[in-house]
Amino acid sequence: MGLFDGLKKALYDEVPDQTAPKAAEQKVTPLVTNANFQQPVNYQSTDNVFGSTTGQSAQPAVSEEDKKKYQDYFSNLYTKAKAKSADYGQFLTNIETVMETDPTLADASKFKMAFSFMKKQGVTKERLVASVNDAIGIVENDRTTVFNADIQAKNANIESNNKLIADKQLAIQKLTEEINQLKTDTETIKNRISIKTLLYNSLAAQLITKIKNDLSGINNFI
Repeated sequence: MGLFDGLKKALYDEVPDQTAPKAAEQKVTPLVTNANFQQPVNYQSTDNVFGSTTGQSAQPAVSEEDKKKYQDYFSNLYTKAKAKSADYGQFLTNIETVMETDPTLADASKFKMAFSFMKKQGVTKERLVASVNDAIGIVENDRTTVFNADIQAKNANIESNNKLIADKQLAIQKLTEEINQLKTDTETIKNRISIKTLLYNSLAAQLITKIKNDLSGINNFI
């Protein structure tokens, strides 16, 4: 008996009489597996992920390089979460096996068949749930440690840059004021030179003329 047959038999051994009323099957969407996690992220949302309080603002342009970088990052984080949450990782592997064997099965059947194999190995539902919660905790811990620490460091850098900008703007303002004062002083000096030159040259010429007249009188009358 193959793995699928064993899983299927284990599942249907637990199914009650088919003539009994059945509750409506709840569709589980999306079904996360090892395989479909690699699907590209949809970047078409118009929501402002940065939570701007200054009104609507366009999303920043995201390069293909950045998309791939973060897709790889979360793929590695997912691998890490599965590795540290072994029961959850095994459950996902079982889901893939069931889907490869019979992709037409409903989600409820896939989940039951994947778990029935683990149940035979002594894994309880509570243990599997705890393993899934461990995986969630690993992802959330990455936000509170790696991501938040990086954002805090970058915000500190922004704050430092803003302070430097403010200091330099103040320095520029002071230099501008000093330059304007120097320009004013220069214009004042130029004006004084013009006045001094005008008066000096005018009065000097008059004085020279008078002295020359006196010299002429001396030569003529003495």
